[in-house]
Amino acid sequence: MITADGRFRKIPRIIYNDDSCSVRMVPPPHTVEKVYTAVDHLKDTQVDILCFCLVTMFPYSYLSKTIDGFYGRQGSDFGQKTNYFSLKKDLIYGLRQKEIDYLPLLIKRTQEHGIRFFASFRMNDIHHRSTPSEGLSPAFWREHQSYRLWSLTDAYNYYNTALDYSHPEVRERYFSMVEEIAQRYDVDGIELDFCREPYYFQPGEGWGKRHIMADFVRSIRRMLNETGRRKGKKISLLIRTVFDPERLKETGMDIADWLEKGYLDILVMAGHSNPTANDTNVLLEPWLGRCRKHGVLFYPSVEMTMKPNGENKRALIGNPRLPAHNVGYTFSSPTERLKVLRAIAQNHFGQGAAGIYLFNHPCALYEGDCVRFTDPARFQHFISYLKQLGSQNTLTGTEKRYLFLPGLPICVESRRPPEFHQTVRFNIFDPAVKNKNAKAVLKFRQVAEKNPHAHGKYRQNSILPKGWVEYLLNGIRIEEKYIERRVQPKGRIPSAYLVRKHELVVITIPANRLTFGENKLAFHIPRFPEARDPYVYIYELEAGLNS
Repeated sequence: MITADGRFRKIPRIIYNDDSCSVRMVPPPHTVEKVYTAVDHLKDTQVDILCFCLVTMFPYSYLSKTIDGFYGRQGSDFGQKTNYFSLKKDLIYGLRQKEIDYLPLLIKRTQEHGIRFFASFRMNDIHHRSTPSEGLSPAFWREHQSYRLWSLTDAYNYYNTALDYSHPEVRERYFSMVEEIAQRYDVDGIELDFCREPYYFQPGEGWGKRHIMADFVRSIRRMLNETGRRKGKKISLLIRTVFDPERLKETGMDIADWLEKGYLDILVMAGHSNPTANDTNVLLEPWLGRCRKHGVLFYPSVEMTMKPNGENKRALIGNPRLPAHNVGYTFSSPTERLKVLRAIAQNHFGQGAAGIYLFNHPCALYEGDCVRFTDPARFQHFISYLKQLGSQNTLTGTEKRYLFLPGLPICVESRRPPEFHQTVRFNIFDPAVKNKNAKAVLKFRQVAEKNPHAHGKYRQNSILPKGWVEYLLNGIRIEEKYIERRVQPKGRIPSAYLVRKHELVVITIPANRLTFGENKLAFHIPRFPEARDPYVYIYELEAGLNS
């Protein structure tokens, strides 16, 4: 549906986030025409809003007149050394040397393609954690170390780099950057990305300080309204945050209250078990219904990366069997990744979503010393999912792979009563499960480990005898004729866990044995436990549907 002015769709299909690499990794010579390549490939796709990252913890992709940023200030020396970017390939820097501001050009070109331009602000980005003295490290952060969230221990203390919003100076800094962009440029909206990172107050203080965050967001809403009136246009406010209710409390974000009070126009939510992880099991309610009630558009986030386990917390002494911090799932090919992205999008549309938000997907036509997509086939593969992930109609009939990682691995014990079976719950909102002619393929990895409570020295075979574990789908035992076991070598599996020689268990059944919505795969060892019975671990559940 196109808006009244005929330029933009009223209900966007895909909201697409570009972290600005599309203008930061461009081989010279730097010309105005190369600005357009950052958005021209989005024309005639399902992308209806472009969220373009301009601010991390400082002015990151524009030259501020008021705050020191990546390029310094207007009229001063700018351009900072960093391991992330080379100024030689930075189109923003190259054009600025010619006294050309790329941003109005980019905004106008985006709008000419019928795509709304939203300036994206990462509200507590901490990329500088790895290079605290280089170009991505704001002077404000270096000079105000007392503002850090020092009490955080998540992910080997990684997130204690973030700033505490209890300090007015922190909030004022972000407000001034939002205000500058809204007033200087012809943006259609502002994105406040609270997923980068979802830490804003010291642990345990967030909910008690929710009034601070509410006042901050309300002040931005009022400023956008006033600025929009002066410009004669609506400047929308998009909030991106997490699903997880406990994490929302910790961030001091009372989203239900913000919806009631009309602070935002679009709510985007990301996987509830990790700020940057897809969770195929995520449920859109009650947020979808709340947004509809208040006339707010709701979009679930589909990330580029699958995390092996959503838990951010890691012991300070690392376990070598666990995935390293921030390691994603390893796909065998771009086609396999696309199947998983389709499945995640399908689960969202199956619950009633009107569209999706794409984060951390390829957004640079240039990378390193060469053009990223020199191969036309690779480029068309990338464009293909921008033309299909934003609609139920274009997803119908495509091959999908439902991958379920959070909560795994689990450990299976002997003789548990049915109500205590170790169970993996997985959601599939795909109409294909109602097709009596379709097949469903369930896969998972199974390995036997030595019982840590057994006495004496002995060797544990990691491969179990056939039938040692029974599998029950939605309470019904899966017959042996549907089960295939394939022995796999030891090593890191795609979810990055270190596993001994193990079995890939493949179960092929009629698709209508699955339920539209929640399904339960339970594991049962029917024998009474002996002293040296192994612990059985289950990794990486996936489900595929073949019509």
